[in-house]
Amino acid sequence: KFSCFVSNSDGSNFKASTEITLDIIEVAVPNKEVMSGATTTLTCTATKLSADAVFTWKDKDDKTVSGTTGSRSGTTQSSTFTVAPSADTTYKCIVSSKNSDNKITKTTNLKVFAVTGTKDDVAKDAKGTISCKVAGTDNQPTMSFKDKDGKTVSTGSGITVDMGKWDAEGKKQTATLAVDKVTADVVYTCVVKSSEYTNTEEQSVAIPIKMFEMTTASTYLMKEKGTALTITCTVTGDSTVDIKWKTAAGDKTSSSVQANYAGGKRVSELRISSLTLADSNTYTCYNDFGSEQVNQKIQLHVVDITELAAEGVKKGDTATFSCKYTKFTKNPVAKWFKYVNGGTDQEITGSTTKCQDYSWC
Repeated sequence: KFSCFVSNSDGSNFKASTEITLDIIEVAVPNKEVMSGATTTLTCTATKLSADAVFTWKDKDDKTVSGTTGSRSGTTQSSTFTVAPSADTTYKCIVSSKNSDNKITKTTNLKVFAVTGTKDDVAKDAKGTISCKVAGTDNQPTMSFKDKDGKTVSTGSGITVDMGKWDAEGKKQTATLAVDKVTADVVYTCVVKSSEYTNTEEQSVAIPIKMFEMTTASTYLMKEKGTALTITCTVTGDSTVDIKWKTAAGDKTSSSVQANYAGGKRVSELRISSLTLADSNTYTCYNDFGSEQVNQKIQLHVVDITELAAEGVKKGDTATFSCKYTKFTKNPVAKWFKYVNGGTDQEITGSTTKCQDYSWC
C-alpha cells in the first residue's frame, strides 16, 4: 500500500492523500494436450487477489471468445473456457482488476493428437481384433484398454493385449486387443494419456467388436430338372456384410440379389430360373474378412425324373407304374400319389419305397 503526501514548499499544511493499494497477483494457465475433436476445459487462475478480477479469453487470432468466470474465494478466482480443437492452437487469458486498467496476459499452448480406433466385424465364434493408434504426440503416451465396467483389460482368459512400441520418429504407437472367440457384440474403450503435460486428462475412444451370424435355411436340396431355384443366405447382426456366392467352378454373384432388413439383417438370394443337371453342385455363400472366411454350404442335386405309365393292361390285370431318375448321393425315398377329382393328389397308403440302386424305383 502506498500514500502520497502533499505540503506547501515550506512544509506547512502537510496532508496525506488517499491510500493506494498495489496488488501483486499471480496468473496461471497450464498447457494441455487433447485428442482431436475431444472437448477440453482450459482454466485460468488468479491468486493473491484483494478484489474481484475481470477475465477475458482470446484465440490465436486475438478474437474474444466466451468463458465462464467463477466467484472469488478468498484471494483466488478462476475462469474457464471449453473448446474442442482439431489442430494445435493457443489461447490467451487476460486478467485485470475492476479498480484498475492494468492487465496481465498469459498464453496457453493447446496441442492436439489423434486417437484412431479400428473396429472389427466377425462371425460368431471367430477371432476378433481391434486396434488403437495414437499419432502426433511428442512423447510416448500411456495407453490401456478397458471393458464395459471400466476395468483395465490384460492378457488372459481368451484375450491378448499388445500395447505395441513407441515410434519416436513417427510420433505414433498402436495397441491391439484380440478376443479368441467372439460370442456376442462387445465394446472396449481405448484410454490414452499424453505424458508431455502433467495436467492433461485421459482421452478415450470406444471401439466395438460386432458379431454377425451367417445361416441358410437348408444344407441339402433336391430339385427337379427344369424347375426354378432360389437359395437364401441370411446374415444377422450386421447389415453391411457383402454376401457372395461360389461353387467349385467359380463365383455365381451375377445370379444373386441382396437386400437389407430391420434389426441388422441382410439377405442374399441365389436364383436359377431353370435347373439343368449341370447345376448339381455345392453352393457356398461367404464373406471374406482378412484371413478369416465365413461361409455356409448348401448341397444341391438336380434330378431328371421320368414316369413310365402302365400300358396295354386289361381290366383285372396288375398294373405297374415306374419312376426313373438320375443318380445322386443321398438315399432317396419315393412316394406315389393318385390324382383325385378336384385337382388334388392323394398319397397312396403304403407306397413309400426306399430306393437303394439309385436307378429304378
